[in-house]
Amino acid sequence: MTVNHGVPRSSRGGGAKPQQCGFFYAMFYLYLLHSTSSGKYYIGQSEDPWERLYHHNNDDKDTYTAKHRPWLLMAVFEVGITRSDALKIESFIKKQKSRKLIE
Repeated sequence: MTVNHGVPRSSRGGGAKPQQCGFFYAMFYLYLLHSTSSGKYYIGQSEDPWERLYHHNNDDKDTYTAKHRPWLLMAVFEVGITRSDALKIESFIKKQKSRKLIE
């Protein structure tokens, strides 16, 4: 799997159809965060994991990720052109409940 920093973003939303933006298709990514304060890991999926990292570290909402700030982006993987592709892989990894797998 490769990381492509130049893929333009498309409108939010999922579904089985690829998200098209102009002549390009949006890419969905799986990302891995590590909390420097608690040593915990977090796995998520997004069209823009770099923007999501910003929100995990800065949003005012009381969420799981807010309790373990700051987060570092450890890895980003292209996983497909549909959100459902990304959700399937994210779900599989989370179901393993294995820190060893993540590391």
